[in-house]
This record gives sequence, C-alpha cells and structure tokens, in this order.
Amino acid sequence: MMNKKYLLLLVLPLLYFGCTEDEPIEVEVINTDISVSKNQNEIFWIDEDDLNNQIANSFTFNFGNAQANEITTTVEINENNTEVTASISLKPEFQDKYSDSNLSNNTATITLTQTSLEDPTITPPSPSIYDLSAYDDLSSLDPIDVPMKIHIVRTNSGGGNFVLSEIELNNYLSQLNEDFAPAKLNFVICGDINYINNSNYYDLDDNNQEDEMGNTYDIENVINVYFYGQGATSRGHFSHDGIDRFRVNTSQLLVRESVFQHELGHYLDLYHTHEIWNNTNIELVERSNCSTAGDLLCDTPADPRLRTGVNVNNFCNYIGNEIDANGDSYTPLTDNIMSYATQCRTEFTEEQLERVAFVAREVRSYLSFDNCSNISLSEIQLSGDIDFDNVLIGQTETRILTIENTGNESFNVTNITSSNPAFTIVGSSITVQPNTTVEIPIQFAPTQEQSYSGVITIDNTANNANSSNSTIQVTGTGFSNTNNFSNISVTGNLNFGNVEVGQSATETFVINNTGNESFAVSSINFPSSAYTANFTAGTINPSSPQEVIVTFQPTNEQSYNGTVTINHNADGGNNTISISGNGTNTNTGQPNLIYNDYRITSDDNNNEIVEAGEDIDFDIQLQNTGNTTATNIEVIIDTSDPDINISDNDRIYDDMPAGDLEWNGGDFDFQVSSSCPTKTVTFTMQIISDQGSWTDTFTINVQGANNGLPQVYATYSPRDSCSATGSSDDYRLDLNTIYYRTNWNIDNIIGYGSDGRRGMWYRFTTTSAGDYTITLNMNGNPGYELYTVCGAAPIATRDASNGNSETATYTINAANTDIYIRFYDNNDNSNVDFGIAIEH
Repeated sequence: MMNKKYLLLLVLPLLYFGCTEDEPIEVEVINTDISVSKNQNEIFWIDEDDLNNQIANSFTFNFGNAQANEITTTVEINENNTEVTASISLKPEFQDKYSDSNLSNNTATITLTQTSLEDPTITPPSPSIYDLSAYDDLSSLDPIDVPMKIHIVRTNSGGGNFVLSEIELNNYLSQLNEDFAPAKLNFVICGDINYINNSNYYDLDDNNQEDEMGNTYDIENVINVYFYGQGATSRGHFSHDGIDRFRVNTSQLLVRESVFQHELGHYLDLYHTHEIWNNTNIELVERSNCSTAGDLLCDTPADPRLRTGVNVNNFCNYIGNEIDANGDSYTPLTDNIMSYATQCRTEFTEEQLERVAFVAREVRSYLSFDNCSNISLSEIQLSGDIDFDNVLIGQTETRILTIENTGNESFNVTNITSSNPAFTIVGSSITVQPNTTVEIPIQFAPTQEQSYSGVITIDNTANNANSSNSTIQVTGTGFSNTNNFSNISVTGNLNFGNVEVGQSATETFVINNTGNESFAVSSINFPSSAYTANFTAGTINPSSPQEVIVTFQPTNEQSYNGTVTINHNADGGNNTISISGNGTNTNTGQPNLIYNDYRITSDDNNNEIVEAGEDIDFDIQLQNTGNTTATNIEVIIDTSDPDINISDNDRIYDDMPAGDLEWNGGDFDFQVSSSCPTKTVTFTMQIISDQGSWTDTFTINVQGANNGLPQVYATYSPRDSCSATGSSDDYRLDLNTIYYRTNWNIDNIIGYGSDGRRGMWYRFTTTSAGDYTITLNMNGNPGYELYTVCGAAPIATRDASNGNSETATYTINAANTDIYIRFYDNNDNSNVDFGIAIEH
C-alpha cells in the first residue's frame, strides 16, 4: 500500500493594524561548482574489507564555494556488486542559496570486478618447483643483466597528465635496480622506449584491454613493462601464466613509488605477504606452516593484509588488532615491498631475494637481448686527474678516478688494485649503469720525501675491457718541509653531460691544502656565466678541504666546455680543473613548463619562515623553457609528507610565451602540524596546459618544533652487517641530522653477533679532521662501536650507562673517510625505537 503524505494547512486571519508591506529582500545567488571525481575506472576486489577500503580511496568530493554542512554526498553499490556510484548535491534548504554551474560532474561511477586467489592470473605456482638451496648465499652469485622493454602509453595527442619523462623513468629504474641488487640482478632497458599514443589504453579499463595491447606491442623473451596513465590498477603475471609482461598505473606510481618493484616481484614469483595459499591455508603467526601457507616464505611474518590508513599509520607502524586461528596477534613487516602498506614499502627479505634470484636464472632463463634493437655492448672509459703533485709526509690527499660506461649495457667492476701501496683505493665492487659515471676516491699518503708512481688496475666485465682502457697511471710527490709551506690541489668531476635549457644540475669539486700553512682563494673563474658556485673566496687551512658546489644552468643549445681556474696565493700546486656540459632542447616546437621559484606570501608570524604549527600561503613561479606559448595553464601540487596538510592545491596561470616567467593567480595554502620536526618537505607538481602536461618537484624547508637538529625518519633501516652498508647513500647518515625509527621489529632481520648482541649498522663520512659527537637514544640500554674497516677491531666503544642514552665525542683526524657504526640494545628488545645523530 502506498504511503500518502498530507500537509495540514492552518488558515489564520491576518490582522492589519495600519502597517505597510515590507519591501522584498533580494538574496544574491552564489555561483559554485560542486563535483565528485574518481581516480580509477575499475576496482578489482577480493573481499568486503578490501572493497570498502578501495572505494574509500577512489572518490574525491569537491564542495566548491559551499560548506560541508550544506552538502549531501552518497556512495552506493548496486545490487549485484558490479558498480559503485558516488554523487554530490546541495541540501534542499540551500538550493536557493547556490547555483551549481555544472551538474554533469555531480556523479561518478566505477566498475567493480571481484577476483580471488583461485583466479589463474594470480594463483601462485606450486611451491614444489622451488629448490632454493643453491641460492642461500647470494653474494656468491655472478651478476646478470635482464632485458626490460619499456612501453609508455599516452593519449591520442601524445599527452596526458600521468606520463613518465625519461628522467623520471631512469630514477625509478635506478631505485628498482638498487632494491634487486642483492639478488645480483640488473634490469637494462631493451632498445628505445616504445611510445603508444592511444587514449583507450592510457585510461586502461580491464585485463582484456591489457591483453589486446600486449598482443600488439609485446616483444618476445624480454620483460615488457607498460606504464599507462590511469584507470585499472597495476598488475603482474606469475611465471606459470606464460606472459612476459606487467603493467604499472602511473597515477599510482607517482604516489606509491614501490609499485614498480611490487609488480616486478610478482613477475619473479613473489606473492603478497598476506597471500592465502589455495584460498584455504592461512599462515599462522608462529610460522609452523610458513613453507606451505601465506607467501610460502619463512622470513616474512604472517600478514593479516596490511592497509595504509586502516591498520598501518602514517609512521608505518602496525596498529591493527587482528589475531590468527591460534589467537596470536600479528607482527607483520610494514616496510616489505610485497605488502599492501603502500606508503611504507622499501625492503625485500633474504628469502624473497633468493626466490627472485632463482626465478630469473632458472624459471625465466630464456630472457635475452636478442630481440632488442639499438643495443650496443658495454664500454669502459677511465678519466680523472690523479697526478697528486706535492703532498706533505704524514698527510693524505684524495683525488677522483672516474669510471664511465659509454655503452648502453651495464658492466661490473669486480676489483680495483694499486701497484704501489702509497696509493689506496676507497671502494672496489660496483655496477656501472649505461651512460653513467662512477667516482672512485684514490688516496695518496707519502711516507718519504720522494717521487711515487704506480698503476691503478680495474678488473671489470665491460665488453671492450683490455689492459689499455682498464688501467691508468698515478703519480705523486712526498715532501718534508720544516718551514711554512702551502700547496693547492683540486679534485672532482665536473662533467655535467646533457642538461635541458632552462633547467639546472649540480656537481662538486674540492679545493685541498696539502701543505702546512693556510692560503687564500681570492676568486674562481669559470669559462661561462652558465656556471655558478656557492664558494668563490676564502681561507683554505691545511687538511681542511673546501667543497665547492657548482650549478650548471644552460641558456642556449650548445656546449659549455673549458677550464675552472682557482685564483690563490698558495706556494705551489695545481689550481685548475676541467669542466664540461651541454645545453639541450628536446622540446622543439613545444612549450616546456618547469618549476622556477616560490615565495611565502603569508605566514602566522610574518617572518617568511615556514615553521611548525603555521598556516602558509605561497606562490609558485613557472618558467617556459620551450619554443612556443603555453595556454590555459593549471598547476596541482601534492605531498606525501604526513606533517603537511594542503588546503588549496590548484591554481591557474596566465598564458606563457616562450622564455616567460609567471606567478600563479591566488595563493596555494598548506598547514604544518604543530609537532613537525625540522626537515625538508618535497612537493610534487602536475603542470597542465592545452599543449601537454609535465611533472616537477620542489622543496620547502620547515623549522621544526624542536628548534634543534633536523629530524629524519630512517626510511632505509639499518643493515645486518658492516659490509651490507655498501656504497649506497641510503645507509650513510648525514652529519648534524637526527635519524629515528619507532616500533621497528628486528626479529629475523638483525642477527646475533659473536658478542651475543644484535648489531645494527650504518655509516657516516667525515668532512674534515676534528671532533665528532655521537648520540644514541633507544628504548632499551644502548651501546655502540665505531669501525674504520669492516672486519677489523673497533676504534671506539661506548657502553657506559644503564640508561637509554649514550653520548661521546671522538677526535677523527681524517677527512672524506667512511666510519662504520654498529649500535645495539643490551636489553635485546625485539621492537626497537632509536634516534641517532653525528654532530660535527
């Protein structure tokens, strides 16, 4: 029976007492545009929790000029769970107040596709095929190169808001190779990048579209990687699928940098850490079934299915209360790349690395470069000024040997030796990527007043390696002078390579004083005004090298080569260094919009310094380094920093002719949390115009609430051994910076040493001789040791108190030297909180 609603009208007599009728009040209608948008076209979901979590992160509501209490928003799933629709509208009582100028964007619909672990596209192969016994010592493996064909999908016009530049691609590939390096795998781009201009594939809808695209563009016997703009989520294929392909949603990649590594992990038969074998066998926390359940690995703790913002907080701490079938609470790895803690993923475990090493060599051994066009052999080339001139006996001077790979296939340096013990090498085993250089410090420490000479030999796997191009002469002179004497030497590599016109790059060189008396630098001459330096004059004291940062910003498409001359009053030495760089312009006939500068327009105390707890208004200046005018320009900014809340992220710019500089109209706006430490915040920019789109980044320094040293979350966790800190900057601590981690579970990550302690390793590099103060705070009873050589005895040990802090100052009489620090908790806590700082 239909319910009827009746409105009772009470007619009351109106009594007029000689009053006049009021003039009608004119109400101004406010124009606005409320809307709802989606960030993908299809959601693949497993269970109800998964579906709800993905929906919550898929729609964005824009209230325009209206207030939240004046708006109604709904999200509804249809009866058969195949579509979800979000809508936005003005509440009835406010529909006369506003005029919504565009009703077409008041709804958004996403297709829903339920999947399961029984789906053959994601079901793991049988664990019986894996015999990893030969892979339990990864260090004994020979490195291998693996071909990877890159396909970048754009819109029909060759544009799109989410299109990787070659620089961005190379950065992502470099990080991917670093993460897979312990498995001795190096992924090399196969031939030229394949650009696909197809709007349907750019907005990828489903797996059928992926298969259609792959059937058209896949190259046989290489890994095909498709970077498409948006739509369907990223997806990999296991080896049993018989498909050499995986896809990466670029809009996801820009906010979840580990997506690339995650999908390649699937391709190499790594499963999610929350995987359920055959959809029935759930891994137990105590791991008795770890080899047959979960991800089939026993050094990845049981995972209840991590979700950032649900059971993992912004500090990458697990905050869930899930329990397993035995009633045990989970202690998962939130930083594991194969988890769903999407903002925290940085690490593989040892067994995961063993599996990918096995699959690449045994299961997918057919991968080859045979079908890669434009592949040339790796080629080694040596350069550098390693003629040391005069060095005072008892002192050490460092110069740089540059190893360059002029080919487009990587090669490995397995050892570097010197024929004369007066010359020593810092570093030995490295991988040199295509078209890159690696700097190797060579140190000269004379013991007698005489001339020294020797040969530096580089053992390497480059295809053109021979005794001529893999060796280089080194010379130097030791002197003893009881009188005052100053001696200048210059070291470094100022080869900038290609830099886009209007953009900039930096390199460094060092001014050394190898004498025993100070000298003055009066000026530094460069061959072109395209080069500038942060240091041009000052005093150089003995054994106190001065680092000079050189910025190259070309203004024309040309070469900028020549010599840098340091003007000085030293008694002797070498005062020049070669410099080279090329200005390039790859945007012929197109605009090219880049970030140029920012300015603070308003802050709470009007000191133009961004501080914790403040509301900041600021402008961003763009530069058009292209050759034509850019029109209808919009900039959208974002940041993943949890201490920053952006409230106004979208601004419009006037049209920009070639070469123009332009500030935005209106202000960008963000708020800094009151507990924000001192740090540098990185923002990303999406720059959109009628002619194309670009991405860029910029940084803003924040003065933290502590008013002390900057505090940095230790994204890269400490290593399990001294040698594992390697040559990567990821495990090198910057001076005068606090590095911290909280609630870091070190079980099955950090092993016990011979002293019965679980030692955690980092390293730092001295900048000059002098005092270094080391402070360590832990949630237990901390101690630490310092080493100059891995495997040798410690040069210092600090374990003096029973409290939770250790501080000591040490005099280190060596510059540019790596010091290894091993720290530990005498209480042997499994969940570790630490803060460590080296001040100088």
